[in-house]
Amino acid sequence: MRIFNLLFIATSLFVSFGSLANEKANKSAVSFENPKEFRDIKASDESQKRFTSRLQNKLQDYIQKLSKKLPAGYSLNIVFTNIDLAGRVEYNFNMSREIRVVRQHDWPRLNFKAELLKDGNVIQNQDFELKDLAFMDRSIGRLSSGDTLRYEKRMLKEWFTRDKFFRI
Repeated sequence: MRIFNLLFIATSLFVSFGSLANEKANKSAVSFENPKEFRDIKASDESQKRFTSRLQNKLQDYIQKLSKKLPAGYSLNIVFTNIDLAGRVEYNFNMSREIRVVRQHDWPRLNFKAELLKDGNVIQNQDFELKDLAFMDRSIGRLSSGDTLRYEKRMLKEWFTRDKFFRI
């Protein structure tokens, strides 16, 4: 009986800490407005549906990671209205498939609407267009060179850490 009580208490604590962690982790909501109309989210070597889903999940996860730095009570809602990934998808005859080729003149661009909320009330609301014309001239830093969204993530990180939108 005593072991059962201890297990019950341990399980209850585990569940309550898990729900607290989820509550703290969910400081952002990310959505995509009409992604079929986005300028360039073309898949190179997989189905378009799978690529779009993977792209959306990666952006959601990264914004969720950035949002964890918001003070208690604050949350962020982002609606992507257009995405133009770095590079262009081109057919490579040597490899007999399409690949994303990144050149200097194919810079990344992200358009989105952002809402900053405090305790559920909107305190900031703004449209943004992020683009990085010198994206190949700067160091990637800690972002992996194998990350397909490294340039877009860098723009989001700089926006999140430097923009006056977040001066609370």
